[in-house]
Amino acid sequence: MVRAKEVGGELLEGADIVEEALSPIVKKTDFSAFIKNVEVFVGIVDTIAEVHPYAKMAWLLVKGVYTIVQDQIHRDDKVKDLFLQMASLYEIVENLRLQLEDGGIKSSTELLSRISKQTVNCCYFIRDYASPGLMKRMAKSTFATVDKRILEYTDAFKSLKDEFHGNLHVETRVIVSLVLKGVERLETTVDLNDMSYYPSSLGPSKRCLFGTREEPLERMTTWANSDSQDHPSILVLTGPAGTGKSALAHTMAHQFRELERLGSSFGFDRNESTRSIKLLFPTIARDLADLNDDIRNALWAAVGKSKEIRMTQDLSLQFENLIAKPLKSIVLSGPVLVVIDALDECGDAGTREQLLSILKTCADNFPPNLRLLITTRPEDDILTHLQDAPHILIWRLDNISSSIETSEDIRLYTHYHLISSRKPKLDGIDDECCRRLVTMSQGLFQWASVACSQIIGTGKPGLTARERYELLVKGSSGPRVDQERLLDKLYLQVLRQLFTEESTGALELARFRSALVAVLTSFEPMTLESLNNLRKASNDAGEPYVDAKVVLQYLGSLLSGVTASESYIPIRPLHTSFRDFLTTKQRSFEFSVDVAELQAHERLCLASLRIMKRDLAFNICKLESSYVMNEDILDLPKRIRDYIPERLSYSCRFWARHLDVALPNGMALEIPRQIRELLEPFINEKLLFWLEVLSVLGGVALALSAFAIVARVLKSVSAVFLES
Repeated sequence: MVRAKEVGGELLEGADIVEEALSPIVKKTDFSAFIKNVEVFVGIVDTIAEVHPYAKMAWLLVKGVYTIVQDQIHRDDKVKDLFLQMASLYEIVENLRLQLEDGGIKSSTELLSRISKQTVNCCYFIRDYASPGLMKRMAKSTFATVDKRILEYTDAFKSLKDEFHGNLHVETRVIVSLVLKGVERLETTVDLNDMSYYPSSLGPSKRCLFGTREEPLERMTTWANSDSQDHPSILVLTGPAGTGKSALAHTMAHQFRELERLGSSFGFDRNESTRSIKLLFPTIARDLADLNDDIRNALWAAVGKSKEIRMTQDLSLQFENLIAKPLKSIVLSGPVLVVIDALDECGDAGTREQLLSILKTCADNFPPNLRLLITTRPEDDILTHLQDAPHILIWRLDNISSSIETSEDIRLYTHYHLISSRKPKLDGIDDECCRRLVTMSQGLFQWASVACSQIIGTGKPGLTARERYELLVKGSSGPRVDQERLLDKLYLQVLRQLFTEESTGALELARFRSALVAVLTSFEPMTLESLNNLRKASNDAGEPYVDAKVVLQYLGSLLSGVTASESYIPIRPLHTSFRDFLTTKQRSFEFSVDVAELQAHERLCLASLRIMKRDLAFNICKLESSYVMNEDILDLPKRIRDYIPERLSYSCRFWARHLDVALPNGMALEIPRQIRELLEPFINEKLLFWLEVLSVLGGVALALSAFAIVARVLKSVSAVFLES
């Protein structure tokens, strides 16, 4: 039950203004009452997180759509009937108002959410239906489909009203008209599994806390929902590290996924080299194909006959064949959002130059309703490439969100994590503590996040929450510094609280670096168990080994996957700024970690070879027949989980890459004796078993680069042996 909320004069004042503005229209019809009811509905559901974002979106769209198409509504009986049915549905606001007066909303929030989402999708459709430019792109044969869609929307609103009043006991499905014109239905099977793919990492913990960041979210939503003919199709949101860009991107992605209009969400991550720039366009293409059958058929029509094109690694060919060509034959109805998070982490300036050129020169040919949201730090090469393109908007986060609103959002954030969500309560932590943290954060959400985690107690044990708070305040006092130095100061304070004992500090620091260098040099994040398996396998017989947990378990405010409740989560920095801090000696001082250290990659290569020597076996997944294609083995994912542990999966996929990085100037003469002695038996005894594992993991392509690396090593090693 939602707490009661006054719906009085203030709420209806805005609706009265709308009614006055629409007075000429009222003479023709009473749709102004419908618009007023939608606004009242928004106010009633204001505190319901699952409903309010879509209700507000619906209100803005209804207003805008009616202003644009009011004359057509009176000429077109089909659209008029649809509007009348929508208006009839929103008569439920009187019932909802009575529920509020009786103590709170009792109607299903899930139903109210579907009503809002259905209104949003219907408004997209009506706006496009009334657009002459869009209708010109459609074949005459598709107009029958349009009439059918109008009838479906009309029936959906009638069913939602019946469901609200208890006259219908079957859940009404939300109608989403994503494509107005597609390609002919294909008789052949569409199989895109040979295209590269990286799954999305969307999750509730990465989104904005409900009720915060409303100003930038509203502006971003308005951009995404805008009439495609009037606004740029690409929005670049830029700001320093820790200002909440990714949280905004994840929130937008979640909202459009709930509307069934999220085309794709791809996040680059400096901590994961497997999120290569070459995976971007294939992933977007496959996600779009999964979203809609017409897009899937268009993609297959473009690349179905060429496996070479489907698997190409060239960015320009990828964009042209996987994105541009398929979407040319599609007429989208309403916006489809594609999110690219952390563009600055896709590589250095040289690596991303081609992608930036594509975004600047080619992406202006996107379908009118495709929206691309990009977040990035304000790197010079990115802004220089994109700033003059007419189809690209660049917004600095501090320009679209006032410092006052940001401070209030951080206060809400700290209050939620330290007070309102804590059971039991944290002794000595009150509203004044939250206000002090807001001032100290200087507008950085990442600073507030680490501070809250430290106070809650993921750091050094033996202190109360109040004592941890006072240590934090004391360590962070002093003159104001820039935002990067502010984060560095906090990271140093957290780490120095853990490594303060004079007698054991050197030993603790050595263990810290040993654990963190493995975390940061691995090509894919691993769980603590798998990380320990590789670290243990890299040790020689008799060499002392200490579980990484003795260090990592206290770093829960900085790393994921290190606390007891997160043992199944891969370990990675919670924010890229912490990795940047650790890998820059001038910022992290005694805690710096050298990720370019050849020995770190040597040890991970050695560990991988030893794990493969021990664990690889014939028919490792215990398949009944070798004549069945992998995609036809229904329980293959379960067999992989049961028989190929994470340590072996990582070792099979990345041992050669670690070997390649460890080669000084590409020469194999300096490779440790242990690695050389493991290579020959691996090739003679385990090679086919290794290929089998790569096959079931979908990574056979990795074998080609591995063979090239091994050939170079063996050639160099053989030359030395021949000479001696």
